[in-house]
Amino acid sequence: MKLSVFINNIDSTSEVFLKQLFNELGKDITVEIISFHYLKFKREKSNYKVRILPRRFSILFFYAVFKTFIKYQRFEIKELYLLSILEYAQFKKIYFPFLYMISPFEAVLPIFLAKNKSVKVYTSIRGTEVTLDPIVKGNKIVQSYRNVISYVYKIHFLSEKLLSQFNNLDLFHSDVEIIYQGVDRFKFYFEEVPKDSLKLISVGRLDYIKGFEFLLLTCKKIKNTGLNFSCTIVGYGGEIHKLKYLIHDLELHENVVILQNVTHHELPDLLRAHNHYVHTHLVTGISNTMLEAFSCGLKVASFSSDFESYDVDALTNFFKEVERYNVDALATLICENWDKNFPTLEESDFVLTKFSLNYQRGRFLNFFGAV
Repeated sequence: MKLSVFINNIDSTSEVFLKQLFNELGKDITVEIISFHYLKFKREKSNYKVRILPRRFSILFFYAVFKTFIKYQRFEIKELYLLSILEYAQFKKIYFPFLYMISPFEAVLPIFLAKNKSVKVYTSIRGTEVTLDPIVKGNKIVQSYRNVISYVYKIHFLSEKLLSQFNNLDLFHSDVEIIYQGVDRFKFYFEEVPKDSLKLISVGRLDYIKGFEFLLLTCKKIKNTGLNFSCTIVGYGGEIHKLKYLIHDLELHENVVILQNVTHHELPDLLRAHNHYVHTHLVTGISNTMLEAFSCGLKVASFSSDFESYDVDALTNFFKEVERYNVDALATLICENWDKNFPTLEESDFVLTKFSLNYQRGRFLNFFGAV
């Protein structure tokens, strides 16, 4: 089987989980990634191929648009440009890893599929489309999603909760599949974590949706208890100055540090140097970094993430949550028995059975019809 995948930026740190998945799928099927942006770094050896879309107004760009005009006989420049992007996919199965990536093609997707009747379009809903977009972008984006999913062959959801939220927006599709995230258990191997003091860590873009200000307020509550602790925030983004100011204003400069240049290869060792992963994001659901931290042996404390909605036995023994924005409850949760009740290797293996990269690979091969 052959699969074409559109991805925003193959170099982006936020795309590392997708590259991890495609590298696994590439062991069984042919995967080509079409990146909207350009390579900045030398790529490591992988099981997938990468192609970069032509720069706008380059010779290759005009050549692609001209070929598209010949095939479709359309005269609107924007239509031709969007169709030329879709034409860049070489294979009959096309995957957009996020539903929102299809919205710009809303007007041309039916035109493209009418000319390419054997092509099947697949997509995923990983959170933003049903948790954030309807609120910040309004009904217009929901209607756009409603239009494009009528042309999508199959939709993957990251959790049962996301499917429920999708349906609550009056969005429905006849062919859906729920597949959880996959963590690389070899890279994020289990190890006994240090227990000499409370060591918190949280990972994510420094963006408002990640809620790091609530993590800092939680840290202030912990500091007021007199407990010896440290907190590491790993990430980069537009909220860096705000967070630096809050660290200063809350007098947390001796407890909290922000690391902006940690690579995904360096992350496992950094996680294993801590003992609690704290998740104060403003949307629900298990994050990839939660799973990576737990795989390394850490306990997880979070704002409401609907852990009980996951079909995973014993998950809630180690993934604990409190009401969103309740920093008092989160601080109490962390401080109580902070040095006890850590997972064993056997417990970690059991909980992560449905979150392993190998399990995810098998489910996605089935999703794409490769098995």
